Amino acid sequence: MDDVGIEYQTVLGYPLLEFVHLAADLGCHAISMKARTGPYNAANPYGYADFSFLDDVGARRQMAAALQERDVAISLAEGFVVLAVEGARGVLAQVRAKREDSAP
Repeated sequence: MDDVGIEYQTVLGYPLLEFVHLAADLGCHAISMKARTGPYNAANPYGYADFSFLDDVGARRQMAAALQERDVAISLAEGFVVLAVEGARGVLAQVRAKREDSAP
């Protein structure tokens, strides 16, 4: 199933590393991911912990290691939200963080 991926929004806030393993176990080599979750993210009915690749370098490193270990790639970055407090600079930081996750 090389042409099939899983969007992060469909797993309803599922923990990051478990999401990578789930995709790999299902034979998918592509996932989508967002840079962070928070109170504006209503798609988390099970109460999984929020995360931020922007603020947590360790989470980015763990994610990159899991992606490499399981031969999964982030093929779509989703959930870029421009908030009045952050403006476009906040979005640029999100793009940089996602690019780091996807680097081989």
